[in-house]
Amino acid sequence: MTEDTRQYLFVIRHGDRWDYSNPEWKQLATSRTGDSPLSTLGHLQAQETGKFLDKFLAEKQLDDVTWMSSPFLRCLQTSDEALNAMVILPGAPTLPILPEYSIFEWDGHGGEWHKDLPPITERKHYFPRLDAEYQSFFV
Repeated sequence: MTEDTRQYLFVIRHGDRWDYSNPEWKQLATSRTGDSPLSTLGHLQAQETGKFLDKFLAEKQLDDVTWMSSPFLRCLQTSDEALNAMVILPGAPTLPILPEYSIFEWDGHGGEWHKDLPPITERKHYFPRLDAEYQSFFV
């Protein structure tokens, strides 16, 4: 039997957004309009995604994993929830999230959505596995 040398790339969309079910959220003065968090459903979707990937990676005996994420809150929450749900993958509890600025949606609102993004150093307080030293491909 020959060794499987294929590489896998998974593109995962963030879970359900809070503002989809709660549109009034965008009207709050404290809201970062373009940086909505996950809804309760979104957190569950992220956990299920992590469980699926954990099982898939274990079955394929893949343990060399790199995890990149858009810097938007909902994407970091999805990444963190998914990784926290992984119990089989060796190293999953300490696998860093690499904040990649080339992975986010087009801002067709004249930059309004992207202006809400806080610095990664702020996000690091809420997501300890976030690698704030990582240099994004996006320049």
